[in-house]
Amino acid sequence: MERNSAACAMEWSIELEKGLRSNKPGRRIEAITQIGQRLEQWSKEPSSTMVISNIYGLVPGEDRLFANAVLLRLADAFKYGDKHTRLCILKTFLLERSQRKKGKKYVGLLAKERIANYQQLLKRVKIVFDRGDVESRAITLCFLGCWSDFAKDSAEIRHMVLSSLGSCHVLEVKASIFTAGCFSELSGDFACIFLEVLINMVSSSKTSITVKLACAKAFAKLGISFTLASRGYKTGRKLLLNSSEEEFIVEMLMSLSKLATKSLLLISEQVELLLSFITHNSVLRVQVMAIRCMLFLLEGGVCRFPVDVGLLARLFNVLDGNVLPTAAQCDALRILLKIFRSTQPSVYCIEMSEFVKWVSIVESATQSRSTSKRLLARQLLVDISLKCKGGVETNALTDLPSRVLLLVLDQLAQLVKPVSKPCKTASELAQECQSLLSFSLFVVEEYPSLGVLALTKISSCIESLVNMGKGGFGENPASSSREVVLLDGKKDRSITSQLVLCMYQFVECCIEILNEASSITAEVHQIVKLLSKVLHKSYLVSDDMCTIQLILLHSRVVWSYFTNVDKKICNVDNLGISDNDYWIESEMITREFVRKMMARPDKWAAYKAGKCAACHGSWFAAAFIFRQLINNVQSDACQNWLKSLSLFAKSGSTVMLLFLPGQDQRSVNKSHIHEIWTTPCGLLGKNTDGASCNAILWDYCGSSNEAYGDVCSAVELLEAAVTTDHTFFFQRWFLNLRAKVLEILVVILRLLDPNPCKEEDIHNSKLIEGCTGVGLSRPALDANSFTVISLRLKKLAQELDLLATSFMDMDPKSVRIIFRLALNCSLLAFCTGFCVEDSKKCSHSMLLQDLAKRLCHVDSEMSATLTQLLTLVGEPNSCFHPPPRVPVYKAGQEERILFDICKFALSKFLCMLEEAKETKAQGVSYQEPTARLQLLSSVLERWMNMSFQIPKYFFELRSCIGAELFVFNADTKSPSKLLVFPGFHLSLNICLQLKHVPPSRVTKLYCILASKPSYWTPGHDGESKGKMLSEFKPWDSNDTVDLNEKLWMYVTEGAKRSGKKLARASSGDPLVWSCVSFVLNGRGQGFSSCLLDVSAFPVGSYEIKWHICCIDSKDSYWNLVPLNMGPVFSVNRDTVAG
Repeated sequence: MERNSAACAMEWSIELEKGLRSNKPGRRIEAITQIGQRLEQWSKEPSSTMVISNIYGLVPGEDRLFANAVLLRLADAFKYGDKHTRLCILKTFLLERSQRKKGKKYVGLLAKERIANYQQLLKRVKIVFDRGDVESRAITLCFLGCWSDFAKDSAEIRHMVLSSLGSCHVLEVKASIFTAGCFSELSGDFACIFLEVLINMVSSSKTSITVKLACAKAFAKLGISFTLASRGYKTGRKLLLNSSEEEFIVEMLMSLSKLATKSLLLISEQVELLLSFITHNSVLRVQVMAIRCMLFLLEGGVCRFPVDVGLLARLFNVLDGNVLPTAAQCDALRILLKIFRSTQPSVYCIEMSEFVKWVSIVESATQSRSTSKRLLARQLLVDISLKCKGGVETNALTDLPSRVLLLVLDQLAQLVKPVSKPCKTASELAQECQSLLSFSLFVVEEYPSLGVLALTKISSCIESLVNMGKGGFGENPASSSREVVLLDGKKDRSITSQLVLCMYQFVECCIEILNEASSITAEVHQIVKLLSKVLHKSYLVSDDMCTIQLILLHSRVVWSYFTNVDKKICNVDNLGISDNDYWIESEMITREFVRKMMARPDKWAAYKAGKCAACHGSWFAAAFIFRQLINNVQSDACQNWLKSLSLFAKSGSTVMLLFLPGQDQRSVNKSHIHEIWTTPCGLLGKNTDGASCNAILWDYCGSSNEAYGDVCSAVELLEAAVTTDHTFFFQRWFLNLRAKVLEILVVILRLLDPNPCKEEDIHNSKLIEGCTGVGLSRPALDANSFTVISLRLKKLAQELDLLATSFMDMDPKSVRIIFRLALNCSLLAFCTGFCVEDSKKCSHSMLLQDLAKRLCHVDSEMSATLTQLLTLVGEPNSCFHPPPRVPVYKAGQEERILFDICKFALSKFLCMLEEAKETKAQGVSYQEPTARLQLLSSVLERWMNMSFQIPKYFFELRSCIGAELFVFNADTKSPSKLLVFPGFHLSLNICLQLKHVPPSRVTKLYCILASKPSYWTPGHDGESKGKMLSEFKPWDSNDTVDLNEKLWMYVTEGAKRSGKKLARASSGDPLVWSCVSFVLNGRGQGFSSCLLDVSAFPVGSYEIKWHICCIDSKDSYWNLVPLNMGPVFSVNRDTVAG
């Protein structure tokens, strides 16, 4: 456990004393610099509580004592040191002051309540002021400004600061103004006096311009109250308008802007003032500062900023000319961007002629020579076009989005045209190309109907670039015009390859957007297919072919959806190609790309291609790639990683082969897919001749069991490669959950299969506890087994929910994939559960509610069906609102396929329930169990046919984000021993240490600790020292989901459940649990205490299980991974404290 600053205080104090006493040159300065960094960290940590003191073995108040000792030593060094030493100490405290959070009460190390002898500190420092020269007095005044929290209350110090304001030395006056400003931020009465002094100093003709500038800057410090801020603003505005000094006006504009943020009324006045300066009559420097101040005011939010037509007209006029420098015009563009991104209706109450004029001005700005101005203008133009959907919409601007898109893409086409004169460097060319493509994506995302237009234009640009360099690498170009000429004189086709790659990345993102918007058409598919062929035949085969791989895979997946789900979208017969033929063709092209990559010394591109293939569910290509890479790595960890990937990909391809029709054997043989399973090292040693391939195609049970065995083997390989920093944590968790799903699938297939698997074919699969495992001659209803399976699937869905919310750095698409897998399990749990009679053990309502919370927001049809079903099962008033951790799904292709299956299952079960209800009312016998089993078989076939994709986050091998738990006995006599007498409560002090999480990202932290008699742990001889056990594995724990639910309820309901957070053990062996919250320090540590009611526990040793969650800076709920096992406590009759 990392020690906090309080625990290190004595050590730091001694080291500082040694450093200050050292005669070694530079050692004193080094010691001061070192303690400055430590004080900065210490100041971020709260004061030590009794819990912290007990955990670190500190005497209460010990840290405060040594903090005062450190400050006294620094004060003595300031008193007796030379100028350089004093400046170094001053720099230390200025740095600490700069880290303070504005607008919040200061509770750091230099807070008055944390310093007992501040009068002694002030006394030592004041001696330097009384005896020193002008420079020493100035340094002392600045030093007191850093100590303002306790120095402001000293009458002697106040008088000293105010007296120095009248000094004849400019340096001393400026230092006193700084200190007076620091005091004014904390003391209202001092600020009133300081304001009067400022007015006199600025009004005096004898005051130098340097001092006036310092006074102008000090006006920003007068905002301790609204009354004083209003008075200071009006006085400062009057002084500004009466002044003719340009430098003073510029400085005062910024100070008044800072002061105006204290009130909405002052903001309106300040905006009016700033607009009066943005004219051609004002000095150029003043206009620039006025625009900058307006941008500063907007940082607080557009809702506080008065926007009208006059303001917009002034800002657009700034762009329509070259009077102001480019930097000021860029600031004006940034202001307009913030305004148009807001939702204020007043922005659109504009005459059309004026609006069209503004659009033309921005279009002209996109042609600027300044890169920054061009980028900002394009961004503004895109934002205006996006706002037209809900704002200005007339005949003149209905085509503005397409007009903007064409403008951007035309500029892109112009950018990549071959030129004979140097124009740009390679980095500038690539940067501008990427920005243009990004703006195009924004338009397509808002207007998916423009996707075909964007893809058409981009495909033309790609063909143009490809045609520029036909002939291949290493050949002399036919003419210099075929290459991009760069500003640095280079004529290299590498930049052309880079541009093509950027455009292919755009195509991939565009397809993703169209997919999620349900806007994929046959025309889109034809464009993608054409682009794939263009690249395949071009010379631009760079080392990074990952994006091309993505397009190939996406093209196949999109085609599969056309031909299997919605044949009305495109006429498949007219295109003359079947889904499976296209699938085989895509696999062959992909493998050809891989062979080219593998021929190069650098295998990184091939690895990325395999990763892309796995993420898109192309398991044959992924298995082929990872198998080829195994012998190209040296370390054992890398080999285990690639072997596990190969096995996982093989399991995916095994399941995929089940759904190839028998007549496509010819295509399978033509593609030589069997090469995937042959390898010299024997890792994937499956021999697939015709007979075995036929078995794979039709033997669902055996193939699913084989896939299960491959995933288990992959897990074992990763377990062998684990290091101390919790590597492969997510990967092992995900694979274990996948193995559990496949294991359940095998059991379901055994129950439904009319020709059950042989015993030797299922040796890898363990029967799920509670299932009979009896082979059936025909589908029949095994109520006990289906009940166990249904409950297990429901819990698997919850475990996948937990997985999706346990990694704060996970990308959104990976989160969506995992939630989709959770929905898969919830759907199958519902279908299997409805095959048996409703009971308390397997409640139809419980299963349906779990499914409903995931589907209720999909569409009105789904909600209506769920409502009808809940009514029939007796829960008509069930709430459909999912918790925040369950996302609202997008309308992507994968989601649509899953939703179609859900609608099919729900509608069929609804019809079945209604029919059963009618026949029961008529007294007619209805063969409901058989019908339900047949429906389950039908749903299961569709369920298995869905493409299984792996989340992109699976390939992130960074250290695992999480927290470690450290628990100590609250008994200060023996804090390291978790011992308690029978019949007593266990009082604990707790420390949580975040790992690989920036503390600033977490705002609230919660933890639950739980135990029960069944957690009895042998081998501790009735005593434990609170030692943490080995790495925690949530996939092996049966309590993680339950603990997560309890913690979630505690966080959401708060004090309402505080009375229930302590449970008492009884003969029923219930869970004893307690929830606690934490305040984090700068080191990512939190300290708290809790009480566990273990009074009913018999003598013995018991494990404490724990779970943790947090609220991040965006108010999102996240679980965190427990990186160590919980401690073990002992109930012992012979316990002797101490």
